[in-house]
Amino acid sequence: MKSLKILTALPLLAALIFPACDFKRRPLYKFAKGAEVKTGVSFDSADTPGDWVSVTAGGVEFKMIYANNQDSITFPFSPNVGSPVDDNKETITQKFFMGETQVTWALWKAVYDWAVHADRGENVYSFENEGQMGSVYGGAGMTEQHPVTRVRWRDAVIWCNALSEMTGAEVVYVANGTNGTTNGDILRSSVTGKYSSKNVEDVVQVEKNTLILKGYRLPTSKEWEYTARYVGTDAGARTDYVSQGVNNGDNDLTPGYFWTPAAYASGGTGEYTGEDIDYPHFNPFGWYVKNTDNTTQPVKQKTPNALGLYDMSGNVSELCFTAKESGRVLRGGSCHISAEYMQVGFWGHVTPNLSDNYRGFRLAKSQ
Repeated sequence: MKSLKILTALPLLAALIFPACDFKRRPLYKFAKGAEVKTGVSFDSADTPGDWVSVTAGGVEFKMIYANNQDSITFPFSPNVGSPVDDNKETITQKFFMGETQVTWALWKAVYDWAVHADRGENVYSFENEGQMGSVYGGAGMTEQHPVTRVRWRDAVIWCNALSEMTGAEVVYVANGTNGTTNGDILRSSVTGKYSSKNVEDVVQVEKNTLILKGYRLPTSKEWEYTARYVGTDAGARTDYVSQGVNNGDNDLTPGYFWTPAAYASGGTGEYTGEDIDYPHFNPFGWYVKNTDNTTQPVKQKTPNALGLYDMSGNVSELCFTAKESGRVLRGGSCHISAEYMQVGFWGHVTPNLSDNYRGFRLAKSQ
């Protein structure tokens, strides 16, 4: 695993050649004041899962972990709501990074304040919700290192655009040309009814178009389960991992890779069977109702998974971009509910206009 070695600037090229796509592309923006990239590898040069790039936005540092270096990789995937399974499969065809932690209040607030500042003129952002520092029930115990909560899916999408623009990355979420929007224009508002009485989910480009853009975004449901299950090519002495034709693994899984079983927490050592506060297979890896007293916790307090990702199971439930019926996929469980929801194969969905004290999100970024 490569780590932080040097401090570098990320020069912007005068001209960039982008891959072809069926909507208008936007140029990269100049770095905002206080935005820089510190890196032992760059986003372009990362080549080994676990490599990381450290980015600073508004004085707040966060890390992006390289998750997939294969052009195509097939892994176990649970296709149905609330039903963790190991005998189904999905394939990912993009190389990508995942946020080391859930988005903290510190990072949310730094980007939010930059985005809504009047100095931005016609490019100012607007949000339905301003977010919250952790869980309201935590009271005085909340800190800037608690995950942001009380944001809707719409807010998270627009905030990702603001982070991309602030740090000079390619903006991902652009308009599809319907409901009074111009195809390819940057979406900068999550306010209800902003787009000719329609909302972000009605005017944003479809998921496949977002994956070819290299700015910050929400993970897809497939990316989320891939990173939650990922073990790598070395199982050590463990015999319980899922792999090609082993432990219910599909015969078409990419050979040589091992995956956490669907009923485990991310990075966990055993399947879900109960609610004991000291439950050894879940308690070391995440926060749920029995070990938190219904309150969010600062990020990076539990054991990370094989990629070095923290809190993939528990603390706050994580929004994904992927649509499901009239909602968007929600993953990971939270401090408000039982450990059952922390299983890597367990997922649900929520409408894009809802927020609560136990829902947040994690960043993804295509390479």
